[in-house]
Amino acid sequence: MLTAPIHPRETARESSKRKGSQMFDFLKGGQANVQVTLDRPNQIYGAGDTVHVTVNVQGVKDLKIQNAQIALVSREEYVRRYDERSTDSNGNSTIEENTRRETDERKVWQQQFLGETTIKGNSNQAFEFNVPIPPDALPTVDGGKILSFAWRVKTTLDRRLRGDVEDIQELYVIAKPYGNMGGAGEYGTSNEPGEARLSLRLSNTGAAVGETIAGELLIQPQKAFDATEIRVELERTEDVPQDKGNQQKEKQTVKMAGSTHLDPGQNLNMPFQIKIPSGAPFTCRTRHGSISWVLRGVLARRMRGDTSVEQEILLFSGK
Repeated sequence: MLTAPIHPRETARESSKRKGSQMFDFLKGGQANVQVTLDRPNQIYGAGDTVHVTVNVQGVKDLKIQNAQIALVSREEYVRRYDERSTDSNGNSTIEENTRRETDERKVWQQQFLGETTIKGNSNQAFEFNVPIPPDALPTVDGGKILSFAWRVKTTLDRRLRGDVEDIQELYVIAKPYGNMGGAGEYGTSNEPGEARLSLRLSNTGAAVGETIAGELLIQPQKAFDATEIRVELERTEDVPQDKGNQQKEKQTVKMAGSTHLDPGQNLNMPFQIKIPSGAPFTCRTRHGSISWVLRGVLARRMRGDTSVEQEILLFSGK
């Protein structure tokens, strides 16, 4: 059974857009309502599934349209970082770093179901469609700071030189994990094997949102030294490489020990648990960016760089 940490809902922006279109139509002398209904109330689907959609078109006053269309739309939002040059009245140029939120919306599937016609007042028509989600569809990605990806079923009553009437319903698409997950074993390589050989013992290298990653940090000191702290970190990196590149990182930390003296031959196996936050964005690679997760074991060192080991964790939407 498919599960997901959240259920998609219509946003306030979409709701106001829909109401605004209807009011505009009313002022122009014609009015119609269109409503999209999906066959699954929780709106959760898997890549390769077929969405059974019902579209109701209700005429309030006679409304002329060019056509009516239904489409499956992918919508990616990303924040790019770039330099902007400006010149003042004296001809002096300055360069300022800015960010801008961009949208890349593409129709993956579409079908016209009405040609040029007049939707009569007090009429009600229902249309049914089987909308295919591509088998290689990216999952819904939300909860990110600079990158998101959404799927929508959008129906539009197209009016010539006037505001369209439309309704949008979002799907929550679950896809297979991006990349390959390893089974139980020891993972990672120490960044300073001459100081300490480190590895992470894990049951696998993948996890679902809301789960707890449990494992052990294996420490084999090669020299005697003091660590100010021993901890594990789970870090998310969002990357939008366009233009100057834009990255956002968020880190969770679990402290396993405070000041600790380490000697060669005195190996330590330190168990840990770290919870993946609910609503966290999944591992993915989109058209404009990527999201990745790294689990890291750290021996914090005073007045120098830390000794550490890390392993990529593939985060997915459900089992």
